[in-house]
Order: sequence, then structure tokens, then C-alpha cells
Amino acid sequence: MTPKAILLFLILLGSVIYLVRREIKNRIRLKQELLTEKVNREHDVKLNNEKLRFFTNISHELRTPLTLILGPVKQLLEDNAQQVTTYQKSRYELIHNNANRLFSLVNQVLDFRKAQSGELKLKTMETDILAYSKNIFDSYKELANNKNIELSFITENEDIHGWIDNDKFDKILYNLLSNALKFTPDFGNVELYLRYNEKTGKLNIEVSDNGIGISKKSQKKIFNRFYQATSTKQNNTGSGIGLSLVQSLVELHKGNIEVKSNLDKGSIFMVELPIERRFYEDDEVFELSLPKHSKNEELKDAPKKIIQDTGLKQKILVIDDNAELRKYLVDYLSGFYKVYEAENGYQALTLCRQIRPTLCVSDVMMPVMNGLEFCEKLKNDQFISHIPVVLLTALSDNKDKVKGYGTGADGYLIKPFDPSLLKLMIENIIKTRLDLKAKFAAETESEVSLLTHSPVDKSLMLKVTELINSNLDKSDLSTSFLCQELGMSSSKLYQKIKELTDLAPTEFIRTVRLKKSASLLKTKKYNVSEVTNLIGFNDPLYFSRCFKKQFGYPPSKLLK
Repeated sequence: MTPKAILLFLILLGSVIYLVRREIKNRIRLKQELLTEKVNREHDVKLNNEKLRFFTNISHELRTPLTLILGPVKQLLEDNAQQVTTYQKSRYELIHNNANRLFSLVNQVLDFRKAQSGELKLKTMETDILAYSKNIFDSYKELANNKNIELSFITENEDIHGWIDNDKFDKILYNLLSNALKFTPDFGNVELYLRYNEKTGKLNIEVSDNGIGISKKSQKKIFNRFYQATSTKQNNTGSGIGLSLVQSLVELHKGNIEVKSNLDKGSIFMVELPIERRFYEDDEVFELSLPKHSKNEELKDAPKKIIQDTGLKQKILVIDDNAELRKYLVDYLSGFYKVYEAENGYQALTLCRQIRPTLCVSDVMMPVMNGLEFCEKLKNDQFISHIPVVLLTALSDNKDKVKGYGTGADGYLIKPFDPSLLKLMIENIIKTRLDLKAKFAAETESEVSLLTHSPVDKSLMLKVTELINSNLDKSDLSTSFLCQELGMSSSKLYQKIKELTDLAPTEFIRTVRLKKSASLLKTKKYNVSEVTNLIGFNDPLYFSRCFKKQFGYPPSKLLK
């Protein structure tokens, strides 16, 4: 009962009352926040359902007028094929193509509604996937040409047959290609890359572009319905349902989708779909037998063909700050090549990354970035360092020529010059590179350094050949392994090796194997069967056929 004890008791009681009161207030606040969150979520769900209902109703309403547009236009195209002029026919086709695209968008909204309600069902059938994908790809050529976008179809497989739901597959590619073209600026690149993985039985699809890219924050949300990434670079509107529908369709198809992107550098959408019959239940398969075309022995032994359709001929980039000279060169060279132009090195460097020209013709003295700086930067950029450069200049001293060639230039032409001399120089550089590629593939002793024309290219190809040589005995050595080790995407590695060697990565791997086999046979320490195992071939007979096809004589000749 002392004053100190009473004071201590009061302090203790006050503390307990304060803590209890604070805990009660916290619980009340949490309940209120939970209730608010629940109300907001219900509101969002209701709003989304209202959006879907609205889109669905509008989509149904649009079907009738679209039918009344498509029908008559198609009839006009068929009935008046001989009477109409070329211009009229092009206008009819423009109406028909765009009405079809709008019709596809309408169907996409309806499919999205079904996907959200779980009504979409999978119906796979055996399909020529390569031909089917090419048809979808070709429908975008006109749109790409209108934006001066280089559209490339790339595959390392001669033939891809498998089980897919054609309708779902069509919508997946449609949305990915549409998005890539929408967010890629003029003179950009959009690539569709297909590869069948025999080990997993799955189809790998990559749709890549060098457009505005997606921020790290947005990458986590782009597959959410109605989400639209904001961009100050490009004001593209949309419904925000395309990628959400793609994800739903890919998952329905038992696959997965990922995205890699960097702002201002572009995006890569990677889809993996199982295409073998064993992945699907009986009720998910629509049986339809395709005719089997027999292949003769010659076709079986032939190397895989590479399909690469860019729709463009060889491209030349003319760089000069003098508008009259630039126009003159563009007009002159346009009769032989597809010609692009830029007024300084900075613009040219950006354009090179977008269109990857066959060769650049550049003036030396220019504002912003001169020709020497442009050449040096180009030769140190991994993805465009293979592009040859011809420098045009009024500086005729040897020290100026030395400086020009020192930056990596492939040709040096002094003003004033005869344009036919420039044309001849361009032809010779292109022909020389083609001859070197042929020499590399046909001769056992030629090294890959024969094809590298810059330190960056030399370093990359050295890494690639070292990776191949250190894994020669692995019969399953693949492009995917090289991509993983080098940290490059499949399409980028394909483009780089193809542009440097004129070989696809799989063909390049086989060529390195065969060159190594030749050097082993020349030592006389191994027979053909031993060398076959050492370089990762499983069958000596198949190895002998490949060797003879590559170099023109059997491997046994080197043992004599």
C-alpha cells in the first residue's frame, strides 16, 4: 500500500488497458480492410464480367454486317476477275483481307469469353504444322510491307507433322504475330522461329521483335485479362485480351508460354506445345489420317532444308549527309538491290540493327556520327558486326586509307568515283563472302576464321567451335545446348551463324564434326568406325555418306 507500489500498479494497469485497446482497434481495422478488399474484388469481378458481356454482345452484333461485307467482296473478286483493273482488284483484296482480320478479332472475343467460362474444348488432329504455320505467317506480309518491317520465317526442320488443335494454334500465332507487328516501329524485324524437339515431343515457337519492349513490372501482368502495358513510345490501343487468350489457349493445349523483354530492345515470346499423340486423351483427338508420302533413299540422306523467307532481296544501306548524292546513289543502286538510306552514322547504326543490310555504303565526313565512328561501332556490335562497309571519301592520302581500313572497312572509294565502280566493288565483296562460305563447307582444312571479318565475330565463332569440339562425342549435341551456353536466343544464334557461314546451326555442327573427322583420319591412328564414335555419329555407313556428300570423296580415301 505504499505510494510507490500504488504508482507501479497504476502504470501496469494503464499499460494493459492501452495494449488491449490497441489490439482491439487493430482487429477492427483489419476487419474493415478485409471487407473493403472483398467489396473491391467483387466489384472488379463484376466489372470484368460486364466488360466480357459487353464485348460478347458487340461481337455478335458485328457478325452480321461483317458477313454482308465479306460475301459481296468475295463475289466481286470471283465474278469480275477478268473485267476489273489491277487497281480495282487490289482495293477489293484490301477490303476482303481487313474484313477477315476484323472477323478474326470478333471470334477472338467470343473465344475469350468461352475460355473464361471453361467452355473451350481441345480437338487435336494430325497436321502438317510447318505448312500450316507458313500459311498463317504469309497472311502478315502485306501488313509488314506497309510498315517496312522485315518479316522472317525460320525453321531448322524439313518437315514438322504433329497433333494440334488447328483453331487454337491459329489464334496463338495470330495474336503473337499481331502484337509483334503492332509494337515494332517502321524498318524493324519480326521473326517466327519453329523447332521440333524430338526428345520431348514438343514444338518450340519463338516470336521475336526489336520493338518497344516490355518493362519488368509489366511482364508479370501482361497475361492478365484487360491489362495493357503503358508506353510513351507508341500509342497503340487494344482490348487487353489478346495475350490473356493466348495463355488460356496454350495452357488448354497442355503447353506453356514465357516472355523475355527489355525496353527499347524488343521482346521474345516463347511457346512450347506438345504435338505427339501420346500427350492427348481420346476425347481430345479428332482422328484424321494424312497420306504418307514415301521418300526415296536419296531424299532420306539429303541434309535438312532450311526455310527462310524474308520476302526481300539483298539490301544496301547508303549513308551520306549530302541529300543530292544520297538520292543519286539510291536511284542508281535501286535497279540492282533494295536500297535504304540514312543521313548520318547514328541513324545508320539504328537502321542496321533493324534491317540487317547485306552491305553499307557510307560517307566519311558526316555530322552527329561520321563514317569512321559508324564503321567502328558496327564492327563491335555482335549482331551486325558481319555487315561489310564501303567508305566513300574525298580524303585520298594513304594514312586516311589506313585509318579507314583500321576501323574494319571492307572497301575504300575516293570521290569523285564512277558509280559502276562502286557497283562492281559491292558485287565483288558479296561474291567473295559467298565464295569463302562455299570454300569453308567444301574443304576439310579450311577454318571458321576464314568467315569472320571482325574481332567480335571471331570471338563468337571461336566460342561456338570450342563448344562443339569439346562435346563432339555427344550424338545429341544440339542448337539448344549452344544457345544455353552462349546465352543467346535460338533465332539470334540462327541468324548470326547463317549470315556468317550460310549454314544453319545444325548444319554448322555437322560440318565441324566432319572437319574434325578428316583431321583424325589423316593421322592414320583411327579407322572409320573409331572416328565415327569419336565425333558423335552412331552409324559408320551414315557417317561415310555424309562425309562424301560434304567433301566429294569417301573418308576411306584419307586412310590410303
